Amino acid sequence: MVLYMKKLKKITIKIPLDNRYRDFFDKVVKYELLEIHRLNNDVIIATQLVKFKNPDFTPKQLIGINGIEFIEVISEDKSQNEYVCFVKHRWPKDLHDIFQDAELILEPPIIMENDSLTISFIVDNDKMDALYKELERHGEKLKVLCITTKLSPNFDNILMCLTDRQREILYFAIEKGYYEIPRKINTNGIADKFGISQSALSEHLRKIERVIFTSISR
Repeated sequence: MVLYMKKLKKITIKIPLDNRYRDFFDKVVKYELLEIHRLNNDVIIATQLVKFKNPDFTPKQLIGINGIEFIEVISEDKSQNEYVCFVKHRWPKDLHDIFQDAELILEPPIIMENDSLTISFIVDNDKMDALYKELERHGEKLKVLCITTKLSPNFDNILMCLTDRQREILYFAIEKGYYEIPRKINTNGIADKFGISQSALSEHLRKIERVIFTSISR
């Protein structure tokens, strides 16, 4: 079988924090966008990690700040003021316009450090110049950290890296709406289907997602 692989570029940049998000970043000492679940028009739904400066501050207090409409805590470490959250928020029009091109892919993680954001994009070689010019409008101190060549993954090829059991679980989870927003089935429902514990099912899902994300990021 011949796999079609398209040549792409990955560009990693560092940009100053946008002042429109100063209210948000004044409250956190650490921020990472870990995984994007949905990105369409001006709405982004993602898993994010935040570490607050003030130990009395909680994720729910972020609702209403910089377009955050919904936030649910997935895990927490209160001793470190650190939370992993499921978040829905809206981006300003000039930002979401960048992502209307289906050939431009925002690749997690997005990391905040030292008053700057480190962001990576996957883009067709022909669109590199246009992307760079667009990004320059959002920060005079934009710095390109690296540009690397990538090959777009073939989904069938990724599935070949999973075990039969993992593929069976993945197909069932997708079919029953586990990855939809909101979820139509939870981990208990999937675990019951396969006669395993919820912790075992969660471990299966972690391994499946690790294989897929590793394949995509190569």
